[in-house]
Amino acid sequence: MGEDASLELTPDEVRRRRTADELAFPDILKTGSMLRFGVQFIEKAPERLGPYRILERIGQGGMGDVYLAEQDPPLVRHVAIKLSRTALSGDRALARFESERQTLALMNHPNIARVYDAGSAPDARPYFVMELVAGEPITEFCDERRLNIEERLQLFVQVCEGVQHAHQNAVIHRDLKPSNILVTTVSGPATPKIIDFGVAKALGGGPAPDGGLTLFGQIVGTLEYMSPEQAALDGRGVDTRTDVYSLGVIFYELLVGGRPFERDSGPESSFVNLCRRIREEDPERPSARTARTADADAARCRDDVPQALARRLRRDLDAIAMKALAKDPAARYATPAEMAADVERFLQHRPIAARTPGPIDRMRKVLRRHRRAALVIGTLSIMLVCAGIAGTLQALQAQRVSARAEGKAQVYQKVTYFLEALLNPPMQFKRGDWPVDLADTPSREGIVGLIHERFAEQPELEAKLLLSVGQHQTAIHGLGPQIDRLRKLRDSIVAARGPNSLEALDANEQLARICAYQRPEEAEAIVLDLLERRRRVQGPDHRQTVVGLALLGDIYKSWEKHDKAVPVLEASAHEYARIEGPEHRDVLLAKLSLSGSYLELGRYADTQALLEPILERVRGAFGERSRTTLITLYNIACARANLGDTDGAFRYLQASIDGGWNYPLGIARDHLLFPLHSDPRFDVLERAGRLNERDLWQRHCIEAEARLREGKVEEAERLLRDLVTAIEHIDRNGPGGQAVIPRAALAKCWIRQGRFDDAERLLTPTLAVVHAKGAPFNQDPFPLAHERRLLELLAQCDIGRKKKESALSRIAAASALTCQFEIVERSYCKAQTEALRGRDDEALRLLASTAEMGLNDVDQLEHDLAFTRLRGRPEFRAIVRAVRRREI
Repeated sequence: MGEDASLELTPDEVRRRRTADELAFPDILKTGSMLRFGVQFIEKAPERLGPYRILERIGQGGMGDVYLAEQDPPLVRHVAIKLSRTALSGDRALARFESERQTLALMNHPNIARVYDAGSAPDARPYFVMELVAGEPITEFCDERRLNIEERLQLFVQVCEGVQHAHQNAVIHRDLKPSNILVTTVSGPATPKIIDFGVAKALGGGPAPDGGLTLFGQIVGTLEYMSPEQAALDGRGVDTRTDVYSLGVIFYELLVGGRPFERDSGPESSFVNLCRRIREEDPERPSARTARTADADAARCRDDVPQALARRLRRDLDAIAMKALAKDPAARYATPAEMAADVERFLQHRPIAARTPGPIDRMRKVLRRHRRAALVIGTLSIMLVCAGIAGTLQALQAQRVSARAEGKAQVYQKVTYFLEALLNPPMQFKRGDWPVDLADTPSREGIVGLIHERFAEQPELEAKLLLSVGQHQTAIHGLGPQIDRLRKLRDSIVAARGPNSLEALDANEQLARICAYQRPEEAEAIVLDLLERRRRVQGPDHRQTVVGLALLGDIYKSWEKHDKAVPVLEASAHEYARIEGPEHRDVLLAKLSLSGSYLELGRYADTQALLEPILERVRGAFGERSRTTLITLYNIACARANLGDTDGAFRYLQASIDGGWNYPLGIARDHLLFPLHSDPRFDVLERAGRLNERDLWQRHCIEAEARLREGKVEEAERLLRDLVTAIEHIDRNGPGGQAVIPRAALAKCWIRQGRFDDAERLLTPTLAVVHAKGAPFNQDPFPLAHERRLLELLAQCDIGRKKKESALSRIAAASALTCQFEIVERSYCKAQTEALRGRDDEALRLLASTAEMGLNDVDQLEHDLAFTRLRGRPEFRAIVRAVRRREI
């Protein structure tokens, strides 16, 4: 009978039964759950997850499995997919999985594994798609290649930078260890990548607060790398210094080849005893550990011998390790960045912050930094000591007084420069690739008032700061009555310091820049006087004299006196090249400015000859997508267009627009491109160029949504596809940033067309980013409105695919995101819920009440899939008419 029963089993059942028979009874006890253990046997790897073809399982964990997958065309690449082990609401493993997914969505750092995509499997289990890190644990990587101490520390600094990025995003890893830090060499030099944020903890304001996922006394992390506060097992709070301790353990292991506290095999090997040692015992210094063990293999892996390695670890490296491993969190480095800074100081032979070096240590470090001069310095030192011993005390005292005064002056100067740059930041502060102005119009008056209040007793500093604010504001918003006050500020500096002082010259230069675009005559007079004074005071070859010359050329350009601008700009480019060298950025900028005047004067061949030889230098100096590079490409295109080289002109124009540049309000307005207007390629570039205008993105989106309301779905879809592509290309925030709103509108088009799967694939990663970062345009008074709208659209996808329970869940989640003032939105969600549950009369009653309260989106009401059955009823048509009247 047993044989007959076995013949009736399927091959899969036979395999599972054989595997179960082979497992020893104690191994089953280790699983902790027979049900969970059984599930592992019957689970099969899915064949596909969204646009990814599963190749093999490459890892398993408590929260889910990791698979190697291949992404479908057009973007074919190998990725790692982590799939949750469960989809049961309330399961702690699922909660931790969701926490890891939300945590990784925040990260954007070269030393943290990136997340590409997210979604749900057919059985509702969530998954996310990660960068496939083909690497080795950092300790194995270093040992196999016998990296010396310096090479190991350079990798460790990158690890600290990645952890610091996580902390800046309010995330503590809590399980840092070598197996979670993989070093890869696939795309160039060795790069460590931090993985596995499955037990990460969010600080206040972080992406996924702990929310009770960690139970009292629960072990979170790997014991040998736990901090004393984690090993206390009493549920006490942890902060960023917990990760610093784990970094200290990894640092220790990189130095000596072992951890500070190991779980031995003797009678003292219990788990509790190891926790006690981590809490109470001080670790052995790395140098002492190396000298005691005299491990030749460990030293050989570090390209050294035990005795020499122990000497290298003494003092600085010992101090860094012991500070990171301090029992008291307050005694450790406050951040990974501080620890990395100390390691870099060691690598640069400079004094570290972890200990105060003595005079001999200081001298040793100086000599290491300047080995070539060491012999000469030694010889001269003996001569100088013999010759000057009688006046040493007096000289030292004078030096101390002078250094103190010089230090105060340097601090004052640095603070002044910092405040000036803060108030007038030309291309210094950026969001993405674009400048952000701190002294913008709404805050300007407050900044001016604060400067008056804080620096009233320092009129010179007050004048310099107010000139900086004025330079930024008046160039953008007009001079008006401000110019008289700014001129008085300049006069106060001149009166206090003298007309030929450097401070007065700098103030005149600032005032000239303020006047350049709207009062060029005054600006010209100021700069001509400034140039004369700089030549006398600083010399004709001084860099600031050349800066003034370039400013004069720019004033002539803005005045459209290009015949006067050309010789001045040519002279400034020549002087910059002589002073800084032909490759310097200032030389390239001067030539680019000169090319603008060449074009306006019709000197197209000169423009081409000027710019094409320096194009690659411009790319290298400023970056492929920088504004400077894109304008250089554009100017070359203008020159070629007027020289009859149409194909060449289009090639350079295409490159400029692909990079994100556009002539203000469209390239069709530029008279220099008139020769290209008859070519059909020009119309294509004109449309693409207009989409590069950030200020017009919202207008384009509104226009597309208007087409959708008119029933022109295909036309709206085309506009939104182009807009999403342009925004993501320029904004470079993927599904986040300013692409959120047009992505939602594009998904709405696809829902109208019945393309529910396509819409969900578009909305899911967008929702993840919005949930983590908030509203994309930073203009919505209710930041959760965008997240709610995305959930509502996902609910429409569920309704279209007959997934009623999932739709109800998403509608409930959207309703939960409404604030106390959004009564209409909350009532609308209730009406959707009642309609999906088949209670049509109650749904109509709620809709009528919602319309009375102010519902004004008739397009949403008419196309809402939740109300499909209600559309034929007269009550619904009456509600639609009432809403349409309000919308009009």
